[in-house]
Amino acid sequence: MGSVERRLRAQYIRKASEFNELFQEGQRFSSRHFIVFSRASEISQFGLAVSRRIKTAVARNRAKRRTREIMRKHLNRLPRESRLVLVAKPGVERVRFATLEAQVVRLLGLVEAS
Repeated sequence: MGSVERRLRAQYIRKASEFNELFQEGQRFSSRHFIVFSRASEISQFGLAVSRRIKTAVARNRAKRRTREIMRKHLNRLPRESRLVLVAKPGVERVRFATLEAQVVRLLGLVEAS
C-alpha cells in the first residue's frame, strides 16, 4: 500500500453516526450520478456511499472501486477543513470513467467554492 492510499484511508469517515450527521446537516451538491454532502470541520475527511438501488453487489462494488479511484487521483482537490460524503446514484455503474471523473471534479469545485 502506497503513501497516497494510506493517507486516503486515514481520511475515511467510517461511523454511521458521522454519515447521518452529514446527510442531515451538510450542504448538498448533486450531479447526474453523484450527490455530495459537505460540512465545515476541524479536519478533512470523506466518506463514500453507494445507493442500494444499484441492484447487484457486483455493480455496487464496481461503483465503489471506480469512485475510490477517482478520489485517489484527485485527493489534492479535497477541500481543507471539511468533511464530505460522496454518494453514487443508480446508473453510475454503466457510465464511462472519464464522465464520472469530470462530475466528481466539478462537485469538489462547488464544495470548495461554497
